[in-house]
Amino acid sequence: MGEEQKVRPVVTAREIRDEELEQGLSIRNAIFPPITREDWERGAPCTGSIAFIDNDPAGFIPLFLRRIRIAPGIVVTAAFENSVGTRGDVRGLGIGSAMMEAAHDFLKGRADALMVYRGHERSQGYRFYEKTGHIDLCYMREYTGALAQAAMHPDVAVLEGKESVIAESDRLLELFEETYGAFGGFPDRHQGYWTQAFRSPYYAARPQRFFLFRLLEHGRLAGYLIAGKEVSADGRETPLRILETAAAGASAKRVAALLESAMAYSIRERLGPFSYTISDDDPHRELLDRMGLRSGLRSLHTMGLAIEAQALVTSIWQERLGRLTFPFRVRTPSQDIQWDPEGSAGERTVTLEMKDETLTRWLLGRLDFRARVNEGTVTVHNGNRAMVEELHRAVPFVPWVYHPIDYC
Repeated sequence: MGEEQKVRPVVTAREIRDEELEQGLSIRNAIFPPITREDWERGAPCTGSIAFIDNDPAGFIPLFLRRIRIAPGIVVTAAFENSVGTRGDVRGLGIGSAMMEAAHDFLKGRADALMVYRGHERSQGYRFYEKTGHIDLCYMREYTGALAQAAMHPDVAVLEGKESVIAESDRLLELFEETYGAFGGFPDRHQGYWTQAFRSPYYAARPQRFFLFRLLEHGRLAGYLIAGKEVSADGRETPLRILETAAAGASAKRVAALLESAMAYSIRERLGPFSYTISDDDPHRELLDRMGLRSGLRSLHTMGLAIEAQALVTSIWQERLGRLTFPFRVRTPSQDIQWDPEGSAGERTVTLEMKDETLTRWLLGRLDFRARVNEGTVTVHNGNRAMVEELHRAVPFVPWVYHPIDYC
């Protein structure tokens, strides 16, 4: 007789309970820079998916609930996955997939989407997210370098410490909205946003020196740049990273003054190289190109998975879809969703045929509906061009931007 086949262990996954947090963190901390319960509790509202083999914890996915602006005036609740980990001795048993499936179930009614920042498209980690249904929503690339002739702008001053950022948060909010109000793809800004960001477990695990570059005009803040420099436990420091910048009137000239000042300060204070990771739709991309900074291939992605497509239609996009003059349904290989605007009784129902990935992109503001119909990846049954235009206007494509401060 041949060798007896090994019995595959049974994996169970569910939402973590408070008394299990230390077990979850022990798995996380064995893989990533460690955080404490206090660090965890100081961050955004959080939960997690935990897996067990028998009664032993085998994997943990921390989930931070964040309000994400996907379009001007349109905000969803996203559960951001961070520091996903499985015990080293039990990998390859489908633990990660089981935890993701559990999260998808227990987050219904509490979050609209699962999201993650992920790099390295050719890595096993990236393939894990693809396997579990996540799709790419936004691509980012890193700019590096410095201008040898850069000089501090006479109206730019530098303050060190996160307290200086928090103290200016009211004005920062105004400038941020002037610069990025027409974009999506980032945590919705509010007066307490920067305080919350700095309290993130990410910064607890990776302590930073923070710098605020302030551009003053007639005594009033007209632009800002937040930079950070990670300090490792042995005292080594990473390159100076631009975390966020904005200016009155979305002025490229003002942003250029801030960037050049940050370069000059970095050289003067021997802070090392300079980097800035942005999306291709960022309003400052052409400025960085003109300044001669080097850009790499896309190195980071925002990935997402809609939890309930029907809920996105009936709650998140309800007001805009309510302007339609006809009912519609969406048919994908795995689901059907329906929308019946008020007063449309008796009108013919239009059927939109598409793949699940296409539906997710559309409902998160990342799809040019008209273009997809024209190219044939969205097909329309029982409709016409005028209806396509109505749908195109109701759920528009929105350029997304990324700010490294949001990685927290």
